[in-house]
Amino acid sequence: MPIDYSILALPKPLSSLVQRHWKRRAAAAKLSAAYAVVDARDGKRCRVTGVPLVADHPDLKRRLARHHLAKRSTHPAERANPDVILTVSEYVHRLMEDSVLIPEGADGATVRAVSQIVRVAWNRRLLPKGAEPFRVQAWRP
Repeated sequence: MPIDYSILALPKPLSSLVQRHWKRRAAAAKLSAAYAVVDARDGKRCRVTGVPLVADHPDLKRRLARHHLAKRSTHPAERANPDVILTVSEYVHRLMEDSVLIPEGADGATVRAVSQIVRVAWNRRLLPKGAEPFRVQAWRP
Protein backbone atom coordinates (compact mmCIF):
# COMPACT_ATOMS: atom_id res chain seq x y z
CA MET A 1 0.00 0.00 0.00
CA PRO A 2 1.51 3.38 -1.01
CA ILE A 3 2.10 6.12 1.57
CA ASP A 4 0.06 9.32 1.17
CA TYR A 5 2.66 12.06 1.67
CA SER A 6 0.11 14.87 1.20
CA ILE A 7 -0.93 14.37 4.83
CA LEU A 8 2.57 15.22 6.00
CA ALA A 9 2.98 18.26 3.77
CA LEU A 10 3.59 21.52 5.61
CA PRO A 11 1.89 24.64 4.32
CA LYS A 12 4.13 27.22 2.73
CA PRO A 13 4.82 30.04 5.20
CA LEU A 14 3.39 33.47 4.52
CA SER A 15 5.63 35.86 2.66
CA SER A 16 7.71 38.08 4.94
CA LEU A 17 6.63 41.04 2.84
CA VAL A 18 2.96 40.32 3.60
CA GLN A 19 3.72 39.77 7.28
CA ARG A 20 5.53 43.14 7.51
CA HIS A 21 2.62 44.85 5.76
CA TRP A 22 0.10 43.36 8.21
CA LYS A 23 2.30 44.30 11.16
CA ARG A 24 2.64 47.92 9.97
CA ARG A 25 -1.08 48.15 9.28
CA ALA A 26 -1.91 46.86 12.76
CA ALA A 27 0.53 49.35 14.34
CA ALA A 28 -0.98 52.21 12.31
CA ALA A 29 -4.47 51.18 13.43
CA LYS A 30 -3.37 51.15 17.09
CA LEU A 31 -1.79 54.61 16.71
CA SER A 32 -4.94 55.98 15.02
CA ALA A 33 -7.06 54.62 17.87
CA ALA A 34 -4.72 56.23 20.42
CA TYR A 35 -4.90 59.56 18.54
CA ALA A 36 -8.72 59.36 18.59
CA VAL A 37 -8.63 58.95 22.38
CA VAL A 38 -6.21 61.89 22.70
CA ASP A 39 -8.37 64.08 20.42
CA ALA A 40 -11.44 63.30 22.52
CA ARG A 41 -9.52 64.05 25.73
CA ASP A 42 -7.89 67.29 24.55
CA GLY A 43 -10.63 68.51 22.20
CA LYS A 44 -8.08 69.29 19.43
CA ARG A 45 -6.77 72.26 21.42
CA CYS A 46 -3.11 72.87 22.18
CA ARG A 47 -2.52 71.88 25.80
CA VAL A 48 0.24 74.49 26.10
CA THR A 49 -1.23 77.57 24.39
CA GLY A 50 -4.97 76.75 24.42
CA VAL A 51 -5.33 77.52 20.69
CA PRO A 52 -7.84 75.42 18.67
CA LEU A 53 -5.95 73.28 16.14
CA VAL A 54 -6.67 72.13 12.60
CA ALA A 55 -4.92 69.36 10.67
CA ASP A 56 -2.81 70.59 7.73
CA HIS A 57 -3.22 74.28 8.64
CA PRO A 58 -0.60 76.48 6.91
CA ASP A 59 0.25 78.31 10.16
CA LEU A 60 2.49 76.22 12.45
CA LYS A 61 0.85 77.76 15.52
CA ARG A 62 -2.56 76.40 14.39
CA ARG A 63 -1.48 73.06 12.86
CA LEU A 64 -2.42 69.93 14.81
CA ALA A 65 0.49 67.83 16.07
CA ARG A 66 0.94 65.32 18.84
CA HIS A 67 3.92 65.11 21.16
CA HIS A 68 4.98 61.78 22.65
CA LEU A 69 6.46 62.21 26.11
CA ALA A 70 8.22 58.86 25.68
CA LYS A 71 10.00 59.14 22.33
CA ARG A 72 8.62 56.76 19.74
CA SER A 73 12.05 55.66 18.57
CA THR A 74 13.37 54.77 22.02
CA HIS A 75 10.12 53.50 23.61
CA PRO A 76 8.32 51.53 20.86
CA ALA A 77 6.05 49.81 23.38
CA GLU A 78 4.63 53.21 24.43
CA ARG A 79 4.04 54.37 20.85
CA ALA A 80 0.25 53.86 20.90
CA ASN A 81 -0.32 54.64 24.59
CA PRO A 82 -2.66 57.67 24.83
CA ASP A 83 -1.34 58.41 28.34
CA VAL A 84 1.99 59.58 26.89
CA ILE A 85 0.59 61.54 23.91
CA LEU A 86 -0.08 65.26 24.20
CA THR A 87 -2.02 67.43 21.71
CA VAL A 88 0.01 70.51 20.78
CA SER A 89 0.52 72.78 17.79
CA GLU A 90 3.33 72.03 15.35
CA TYR A 91 5.15 75.12 16.62
CA VAL A 92 4.98 73.97 20.24
CA HIS A 93 5.88 70.43 19.20
CA ARG A 94 9.12 71.65 17.61
CA LEU A 95 9.95 73.65 20.75
CA MET A 96 9.33 70.56 22.91
CA GLU A 97 11.45 68.37 20.62
CA ASP A 98 14.29 70.92 20.89
CA SER A 99 13.87 70.98 24.72
CA VAL A 100 13.00 74.68 24.76
CA LEU A 101 9.66 73.83 26.42
CA ILE A 102 9.77 71.21 29.14
CA PRO A 103 6.80 69.44 30.76
CA GLU A 104 7.44 69.24 34.50
CA GLY A 105 5.98 67.04 37.19
CA ALA A 106 5.71 67.61 40.92
CA ASP A 107 9.01 68.83 42.42
CA GLY A 108 10.58 69.04 38.94
CA ALA A 109 10.34 65.27 38.41
CA THR A 110 10.64 63.78 34.94
CA VAL A 111 7.22 63.29 33.39
CA ARG A 112 6.28 59.86 32.02
CA ALA A 113 2.53 60.43 31.51
CA VAL A 114 0.23 63.33 30.67
CA SER A 115 -1.50 62.95 34.04
CA GLN A 116 1.83 63.64 35.83
CA ILE A 117 2.35 67.04 34.19
CA VAL A 118 2.00 69.90 36.65
CA ARG A 119 3.18 72.68 34.33
CA VAL A 120 5.04 73.34 31.11
CA ALA A 121 8.02 75.64 31.58
CA TRP A 122 10.61 77.35 29.41
CA ASN A 123 14.12 75.95 29.52
CA ARG A 124 16.01 78.99 30.83
CA ARG A 125 19.37 77.57 29.73
CA LEU A 126 18.22 77.86 26.12
CA LEU A 127 15.79 80.80 26.29
CA PRO A 128 16.44 83.83 28.50
CA LYS A 129 13.62 85.48 30.41
CA GLY A 130 11.74 88.00 28.29
CA ALA A 131 12.53 86.25 24.98
CA GLU A 132 9.55 83.86 25.08
CA PRO A 133 7.63 83.75 21.77
CA PHE A 134 4.29 83.24 23.55
CA ARG A 135 2.80 82.88 27.01
CA VAL A 136 2.26 79.38 28.35
CA GLN A 137 -1.27 78.96 29.68
CA ALA A 138 -1.89 77.56 33.15
CA TRP A 139 -1.80 73.79 32.98
CA ARG A 140 -5.11 72.05 33.40
CA PRO A 141 -5.36 68.25 33.54
